[in-house]
Amino acid sequence: MLSFGSIVLFRGNQTALPSSRALFVVTAALYLAISTGLLEITNAFYSNLLNEPITRTVPMLNTLGMNFFTLILDASLIYILLRVFNLQARAYKTIFAAIGINVVFLAGMALTLQIFNALSPLLAFIPILAIGIWGYCVHGNILAVALDTRLSWGVVAAILMSIVSGVITLWIFGSPATFDTSGGIQ
Repeated sequence: MLSFGSIVLFRGNQTALPSSRALFVVTAALYLAISTGLLEITNAFYSNLLNEPITRTVPMLNTLGMNFFTLILDASLIYILLRVFNLQARAYKTIFAAIGINVVFLAGMALTLQIFNALSPLLAFIPILAIGIWGYCVHGNILAVALDTRLSWGVVAAILMSIVSGVITLWIFGSPATFDTSGGIQ
C-alpha cells in the first residue's frame, strides 16, 4: 500500500509496483468492498443533507455486481488504450496502479463524507471536488507514464475513459441508486 501512497503523491509510478498476483487480487477485493460500502455512506450523507430518509432501491449484491463490472470494464479500457499504442506489456502494472489508487481515493471520499456528514454536509462539496480533481490527475499520471506522453494527455485520456466507462455502466445497469423521497429527487 505504500507504493500506492507514493503514486498518489506523485513520488512514484506503477513501475515500482510488485508483480504479485496475490496483492493484485487483494487490492481488487478492497476496491470492491470500499466502492460497495461507499454507496451506504453516500445514502446516509444525502439523507442528512436533504433531511429526509432515503430508501435503498438497489440490493447490495446488485451494487457489488455493478462495481465488479466497472472494475473489469476499466481494466479492459486501459488494456485497449495500451494495445492501440502497442504498449500492452505495460497493462498489468498500469491496471494494478489504477485499481490501487482507486482504493486510496474511494477510502478518502468515504472518510470525507463521514466527517462532513457529522459536521455540515454542505461543506463537503469542496473536499470531494478536490479529491476528484486530484484523482483524475493521478490517473492521468499513470496513463502518461504508461503511454510515454505528457501529463495533460494522460489526464485527457483518464477523463475520456471515465466518461466511456460511466456511460456504458449506466446504460447496462441504470442509476446505482435513486432517491425515493416523497417529492424528492427521482
